[in-house]
Amino acid sequence: MDRKLPVTHIIEGAVDEFFEYDDDRTWQAMLSVSITLLKASEPDISQRVIFQKRYRSQKPCRYKNPQALAEAMSEAMSELSHMIANDIYRFLAAYS
Repeated sequence: MDRKLPVTHIIEGAVDEFFEYDDDRTWQAMLSVSITLLKASEPDISQRVIFQKRYRSQKPCRYKNPQALAEAMSEAMSELSHMIANDIYRFLAAYS
């Protein structure tokens, strides 16, 4: 069944920070992203942006090696993805 629904909103985003932070004891995965929710059908560009937010996550690496950094960064992205989805869902539920 191929159903095409009209696009009502667009999510745009950018990675603001993506780096490893080291101190004497641990390595940390640092990630921050900014997202913008746009109303797709709004012709007035000044009214198109309806939600913007920056998200940041810091996750410790289990070991001081590249594999552990990749795992910690993946955990950070997973956390941010859930936060973004929840915020957009709540915003659209209240906005409608």
